[in-house]
Amino acid sequence: MPDSKQKLPSSLMLIGDLDGKIERQLQADIPLVRQWTVRTCASSAEAADTAPQNAPDLAVIVCNQRGDEVCADLVRFLEHAKLHWPFTFFMLASERPLQQVNTLLERFGEMPVVKLTDVSAVSRAIEREMTSSIFGVVRGVSLSGFLQMMEWEEKSLCIRAETGRSWGRLHLLQGRLVHAYSHGAGLIGEEAALEILSWDNVSLRIERSYHNRSSGGTTRPLASLLMEAMKRKDEDSRQSAPPIPDPPEEDHLFRRPRNSTAGLKKPQPEAALSSLPAPPPSSTFAETDFIFPDPPEAQDPSQAQDPSQAQDPPQVENTESVPVFPPSVFPFSTLSQEQRTNIMANVKETLNSATNDIDGAMAAALVDYESGMALGTMGSGVNLEVAAAGNTEVVRAKLRTMKNLGIDGEIEDILITLQNQYHIIYMVPGQTLFLYLVLAKDKANLAMARYKLKALGKDITIA
Repeated sequence: MPDSKQKLPSSLMLIGDLDGKIERQLQADIPLVRQWTVRTCASSAEAADTAPQNAPDLAVIVCNQRGDEVCADLVRFLEHAKLHWPFTFFMLASERPLQQVNTLLERFGEMPVVKLTDVSAVSRAIEREMTSSIFGVVRGVSLSGFLQMMEWEEKSLCIRAETGRSWGRLHLLQGRLVHAYSHGAGLIGEEAALEILSWDNVSLRIERSYHNRSSGGTTRPLASLLMEAMKRKDEDSRQSAPPIPDPPEEDHLFRRPRNSTAGLKKPQPEAALSSLPAPPPSSTFAETDFIFPDPPEAQDPSQAQDPSQAQDPPQVENTESVPVFPPSVFPFSTLSQEQRTNIMANVKETLNSATNDIDGAMAAALVDYESGMALGTMGSGVNLEVAAAGNTEVVRAKLRTMKNLGIDGEIEDILITLQNQYHIIYMVPGQTLFLYLVLAKDKANLAMARYKLKALGKDITIA
């Protein structure tokens, strides 16, 4: 939230209120005006003599021209303010409709225009602008989060972002990101916005926007820009990461994920190994129970076992490439309880990340939509077993519909918007699985949630 001024704005300047009727009406209608510093200037030329450090939070300019043309003094004053008063917001009050008001707004940005014939309406508009203004330095919130807040509140302003020696501006019109400029890269419009949104350790400051009514810029929704910026940032970080050297050739034979060997004992000399009890016979082994025996010695044919009592030899797991039990061949519902237990340890880490690292996350589940079974659940507020079965039907219905319509391709995600919640179904690429995430609507950053869910889904492998 803006940190430099948590209190209400307190500095108001009335320019051209020659008979003082606006100030008197404020004193009569708005009790809060007693907490403000109110200054009056007879003309815009007099107002321009105000030092930048004494510039008001809001300046109300009374247009006293006889016709409907915009007076030259007003244009000169706004040009002066554009250079010297970057944090001052403006309001125009005129007895007659201004014929060139749209041209004026395109040149100097959005500002309220009120009719001077109803002085009570003018005072109420001043109160609204003074009490709802957001300005100052922003701390304790990310750029993406703050942009979404401004979108929800439909604010018209400029956000100046700085990181290191680079800086830029994002211009909002009634909450929509409409223009951007990146100084370091010399970019404008959508490319500038994507550049700024990908910066780290950004400091933010609120300014008045002089370019949110100008033509050009960007027309893409904010959520789309945020997703594209995060995608580019992720790709850039991967390209800049140093290459990982290939392990020695002998390490390729039995290589396991790091978390699978966390509880194993260190290798022991052969003498110590010979004293260990033999493992119980079994046709399947947990990942941490693998023992690689010496080749069997030749047996006397007369001492051979009955074939009906012979045991299947343990199969060595290769965790480096394709999973041992691809869902397309062995659906999760067919696995043994021991295999499910091993898989759950890996699933738990994914669900932990989903519920702890995504803002507003209430609950998450990993579901096999061939069987409708939840492979893992975490969180509260929703019966996740029922949700797994119900959303399996949603996925199946959508897949059938796509087939009937002849639509090629795969579903990436399905978003369900409720009154107080978001429900996201993210399809895990190449597998018959989906991640199901429940978000509190008032706390969630939907664009970030979809991005992080996609990143988690890429690493899921049932093996």
